[in-house]
Amino acid sequence: MKILITGATGFIGQRLVKELLSHGHDLFLLVRPGSTKPRLENVRYVEGNVEESDVIGALSPFKKILPEIDCLVHMAALYDLTATLPELYLKNVVGTQNVINLAKKIPRLKYFHYFSTYAVNPQLKGKVKEEELSKSEHPFPDEYLRTKNDAEHIVRNQLIDGVQTIIHRPGVIIGESKTGLTDKLNGPYYFLNFILKLKSSGLHHRIPVLPLPLRKESLLPLLPVDTLANWVAHIITHPKGHKLRTYHEVSQEKIKTIQFIEEGMRLLGVERPILPIPMEKLFSPFFPLLKMPPEIIFYMQQGIELDRSQIMNDYPELKAPKFSEYFPKTIQWLKEGHL
Repeated sequence: MKILITGATGFIGQRLVKELLSHGHDLFLLVRPGSTKPRLENVRYVEGNVEESDVIGALSPFKKILPEIDCLVHMAALYDLTATLPELYLKNVVGTQNVINLAKKIPRLKYFHYFSTYAVNPQLKGKVKEEELSKSEHPFPDEYLRTKNDAEHIVRNQLIDGVQTIIHRPGVIIGESKTGLTDKLNGPYYFLNFILKLKSSGLHHRIPVLPLPLRKESLLPLLPVDTLANWVAHIITHPKGHKLRTYHEVSQEKIKTIQFIEEGMRLLGVERPILPIPMEKLFSPFFPLLKMPPEIIFYMQQGIELDRSQIMNDYPELKAPKFSEYFPKTIQWLKEGHL
């Protein structure tokens, strides 16, 4: 298969490229003009920018590669809870529309893969199905989720004739399962960083309980980045023939947020009872001390459970490693001074 990928140099993209190459695919990676281009066998670089209306310039010599492409993977996005709405909208919404416009110009295109997020439905409660998508006019906890919701609506509303569309909704992605290696130190790493600093300062001896803005029942849909890359490469390589399919790419194991933090504290030698405080106002003064964006509070208090029916029906062979197997490696990597 000949695959054009946007966002291939990102945290997930780098691992996905390696997985796809191991499956024998020929890859075309969209990169900004002047970007560093590592030499990789069966990889060609295409200069372009998803923020431009003509992603690959009309006069670009790279236009000639479009007839060769039969699969397009759109991963390029801005994930930053502190970014402004114009920044997020340009990258996540306008960028997605531009890529769809490009897809419509690819004559042999058979598959379009779009990367959304597990949290694209922040207003929904209980068990959320993969095919569900909340209305864009509802309030959102942050502008990142607003723009990702808008972008997924665009993808669903502009299906291309003769092209199978697959929407990927990855969960909370952390380091590699076998080594703990990561180059993405946000999200759940905010808490691990705080615990490490608490221990190094010696303050943990003076704190009988640790108050945190979470709910006991909140789930944290963790998945190691190498597991996600393996799953996505498998899905791309073995399409199932659906016109539209959405997959919640999260572990089959239900992991609670409080369980993640408690186990992190235990492995880091800072065992303290956690006192859940579900009210943001009581906790907000502590955000500067924790060096966390206040927007993260939503992700700590989610009460949803992500349904996995479609991915289990189509790819029952895809299994995530157990939390107890990979999480100690995550902590060991951090203890070695990488955070």
